[in-house]
Amino acid sequence: MEAQVEPAEIPLNEFCIIKQTQGKGYGVFATRNIPQGTRILADPPMLKLPGAVMEHAKLTKADIEALAATISTKLKALSKEQQREFFSLANTQRAQFGVFLGIAATNAMLIDFETTEYGIFPKVSRFNHGCRPNSMRSYHPVLDQAVVHVVKDVSEGEEITVSYVEPGLAFYLRQEQLKEKFGFICGCNLCLMPENERRLSDMRLTTIMLLFNSIRDDSVILDQPLASLHNTHTAMLLQKEEGILEVLAATFYYDAVMITMAHGDHARTRVFAEMAKEAAIASYGVDHPITMGTQALADDPVGFGIQVKSTMWKHSVDEIPVELDDEAFNSWLWKLEE
Repeated sequence: MEAQVEPAEIPLNEFCIIKQTQGKGYGVFATRNIPQGTRILADPPMLKLPGAVMEHAKLTKADIEALAATISTKLKALSKEQQREFFSLANTQRAQFGVFLGIAATNAMLIDFETTEYGIFPKVSRFNHGCRPNSMRSYHPVLDQAVVHVVKDVSEGEEITVSYVEPGLAFYLRQEQLKEKFGFICGCNLCLMPENERRLSDMRLTTIMLLFNSIRDDSVILDQPLASLHNTHTAMLLQKEEGILEVLAATFYYDAVMITMAHGDHARTRVFAEMAKEAAIASYGVDHPITMGTQALADDPVGFGIQVKSTMWKHSVDEIPVELDDEAFNSWLWKLEE
């Protein structure tokens, strides 16, 4: 009996194909130019699994055997084609967890923060990691699917990558998490850049993380709102320099919303909410609950329900200075001259 030869290329949809890469197994590549914000994939879960699947350090031998049995039972309910698809997925945890749990641990994607439920999305699993990704994967709770959107314009023939870890981590943190959770050392362009350039990158990334922690500090927002707003602006400038702004913009614009709304500035709140909405559309899609929430906020900043702590910056929504040019408007928006 002849061994089955894996095909060099597998069509995925009208946007992309799966094909072999240099040193990374299979990856996903664009078959056409794809504009920013395009949803290129919606993938239903093949399996749903408990959060213990990703608690690698806590698993005992008995836990591993029990989880493997659970996965095996769930697989038996699937079609032969789905079973073959599951076993074709990468397994970087085979030595520690064997076949069933190894594949699950390598490919599981979080779908519910409260229950820590994970899903196996076979097509989404084909996307390789990139520390400066050009796309974003997320779970869409209404569709019960994992969706992938390109967050930067992608050229025909370009590999489409997602981040397996939190975007914005410094080199050693990225490598540590990727090795621990997914069993590989990243060799992307960012990780392989000359050490002096990588050190500068790490300085920017570390600064972004420090600024983020400050931005999320309620006491700083209340007592030093101008510093909080300026820190948000600085963090986003550094993200742009690092090539990761597109995957983080919605979050940081929403932080700006929280800062301005806390001090009664409905004008800036509406502008930042519109910006958060546009960023969310590119990252999650127009029909995602996150995007719909930012739309509701932009439509009615006052009625949305964010608590106002002071009236220090009191402005109504009709006080947005529409007559300013882009540079002056940006300066007004971020209070850069104050």
